[in-house]
Amino acid sequence: MIRFFIRVVDALKRRKFERMFARGADPFRYGALEFESRRFKLMARALEGRGYARALEVGCAEGSFTKHLAPLCESLLAMDISETAVDRAQSALGAGSRVSFVRANLRDWEPAAGERYDLVVISEVLYYLGERNDLLKAFAGSPDDHVRPVLGKVARSLAPGGRVLLAHSYAGELRERRVAYRKILESLGLKLLMEEEVEPTGEPGTDRCLVSLLEA
Repeated sequence: MIRFFIRVVDALKRRKFERMFARGADPFRYGALEFESRRFKLMARALEGRGYARALEVGCAEGSFTKHLAPLCESLLAMDISETAVDRAQSALGAGSRVSFVRANLRDWEPAAGERYDLVVISEVLYYLGERNDLLKAFAGSPDDHVRPVLGKVARSLAPGGRVLLAHSYAGELRERRVAYRKILESLGLKLLMEEEVEPTGEPGTDRCLVSLLEA
């Protein structure tokens, strides 16, 4: 029963994001906000000094960070729940790039048999798995009940020495929820390499962002 309920909630979430992207390009203002520019720069800096043979980006939207990530990777799979967003990202990156795209929900997605990643980037995604849905919080367990299985799947998909980069914005007391994502990965055997904050810029709709890099 709970699984059916979650599938319904996820279907509604997908429709919500399709409507959001259908209203126009860049609904999250990634290209317009100084806060987002600083966030992308911090994420890119965390990944410097190493190449990644095979990488996965979860929550690619229209490819704003994918453009920064692709040069670091021999092969990059970029994922988003919105088909419209994926189509725009694919157009933005152009034909012949080393990037492939998939429309998928991380909760349901599974890597191909035997496929392992040297890097998984998860940006502004995990809180949608339960924390930002009142129905899931009320009837289908705590936020960690939804995040832990997904992060367990991510951890199992890593190659030896593989890394996970987390970047999730928050306001006020929600910082501990962002730290909880990192702690789940640590409980699964990953080691924290770096953790920094993107400080507020004062732009409407922005607060802070916690960026964490972990390694298997």
